[in-house]
Amino acid sequence: MSILDTVIENSLESLNIEHFYNDYLVADKRTPVHDMSLGEIANVHYSENQYGLYKRFLTEHDLQNKLTRYGGAEGTLETVLITAKHAGALTGLSELDERHITFFDGAQDAISNVISCTVSPLGSGYRNKQFVLAAIPSYPYAASILNQKCGVKLFQAFSGDEFAQGVVDCIDETIGAILVNIPQNPLGYILTADHAERINHAARLHDCAIIVDMVYAGFTDKGDIQQALSQFDPERTIYCDSFSKIFGLPGLRLGMAFSSNQQICSALRAVKSAHSLLPSALKYLFIGYLLKNHQELIEAIQSSLRMRHHLFASSFESLNSSAARLFPSDNHLYRCIDLGGCPSLQIKR
Repeated sequence: MSILDTVIENSLESLNIEHFYNDYLVADKRTPVHDMSLGEIANVHYSENQYGLYKRFLTEHDLQNKLTRYGGAEGTLETVLITAKHAGALTGLSELDERHITFFDGAQDAISNVISCTVSPLGSGYRNKQFVLAAIPSYPYAASILNQKCGVKLFQAFSGDEFAQGVVDCIDETIGAILVNIPQNPLGYILTADHAERINHAARLHDCAIIVDMVYAGFTDKGDIQQALSQFDPERTIYCDSFSKIFGLPGLRLGMAFSSNQQICSALRAVKSAHSLLPSALKYLFIGYLLKNHQELIEAIQSSLRMRHHLFASSFESLNSSAARLFPSDNHLYRCIDLGGCPSLQIKR
């Protein structure tokens, strides 16, 4: 006898994404491989110690009244407005304020909740929008989608052009949301304003939402990405971002979703509060403190990672090996490497 829901019981292996982090290795271990951790920001050095900043934050804020009352589940208007200004600068949505921001326990949690608000579960009799359209290779979004008991339609894309064309070719009336990742994880390609407009046209034609995962958007060094982010249809688009990445604190688990569409914003707040009220006030008050007082940390982290990226790329290219090559693309942050049949080359972190 099983008391598990059938969908969950049949999807346990797909739902568990721990292997994505713990066993991330596509190649056979007997062949030469390149291993490079995804999204890690450890060992990047800044002018100030993050733990020291956290201790200072704890001493400067009156947290007693927050932590001993249910009011501790609420942040401050100042924190939300600072966050809205930050989000608006990245996306060109200057109208953002406290009505448009919802905090979550990481960007993955944000994406899951956005899916639950825009895509109906499989088998729903009242609405046909039961699938998410996404590209592969990718971050394991399928787990978040299946967890909401929705369907997923996948297509292959290895560049921005292929992604935009894939959306146009694969979208239909069953799609409730198009899932976009800029820059794409793990391939690193970005989208342009033209790509965004093609996606907008497809979404309008089939009346669906656009979910934009922009967790790594700040780590690129091209202006094109900001043009693309600002080009998405504001009434259909929900953006998901992660402060855990922005401030080099992946273990903090604080993300957000925001949109110009206040109907979706109200729905997100209701759905989130039904799940777990809100994330810890300690987390997002700390983020507000960093946004207000330590903006320099953002650029320090992003510059360090861009430097690592370029250093790796130039070092790899200097090997001048015909057996190992970088895939040609507009990659940022990540590099895709084909080691072919090279019998002896082993690249390690």
